[in-house]
Amino acid sequence: MNAAVAELRQQRGEFPNTTVEQAIQHPQATGHGKVASIGAIANEFGLTIEQTKIRVRLSPSWEFCREADERLHENLERDIEQLRVDEIQGIRAQLSTYAAIVAGTRDDLDPDLEEAGLEVLRNVE
Repeated sequence: MNAAVAELRQQRGEFPNTTVEQAIQHPQATGHGKVASIGAIANEFGLTIEQTKIRVRLSPSWEFCREADERLHENLERDIEQLRVDEIQGIRAQLSTYAAIVAGTRDDLDPDLEEAGLEVLRNVE
């Protein structure tokens, strides 16, 4: 059991009517990070990680890091999209290279091979 869970359990033992909102403040106030806090609160209150993330994200106790979190999410989304674009460009380059190699050969007119290449692009895009 990690320290955030142990401390939250201790708090709830001393104060059994602790609400989720009060619990959200406790790990942050005692120096635990956001991830440990989310795990501890979800564990102790029977919430899903997603439910707990939303509550912690909207909590005034964690407002100080909201802007940095949003920048992180924006950067991750941008990077994931760039990886997707890079993957598509890589596949297109491979198909173009192959097409140049087989140009004028029997494989150049293979409809099954052409359809397979198009299917790969459809699945990626």
